[in-house]
Amino acid sequence: MSPLTTYLIMCKNQTAALRLADYLSGKGFYASLTRPPAGITGGDCSFAVKVAERQLIQALAALNESGLRHGKVYAYFPDGRTQLTNA
Repeated sequence: MSPLTTYLIMCKNQTAALRLADYLSGKGFYASLTRPPAGITGGDCSFAVKVAERQLIQALAALNESGLRHGKVYAYFPDGRTQLTNA
């Protein structure tokens, strides 16, 4: 993976994504709310929380400890490609 790769933690709606981003920000992570590319949403109104590659594992661990639910995690490359991860 490239050092510029970010990850998108999918959420079912904007409210859920805001909760995740606020929680992660409160824990010291840089997490921003974003609309994911249309190719991975299936046309629904999903939102995602974007985190840096270097923080992904710790951010997911924090979310798992908190009990906050999230969807799939995608690598988001600088050229706009996405790839589903096993995270």
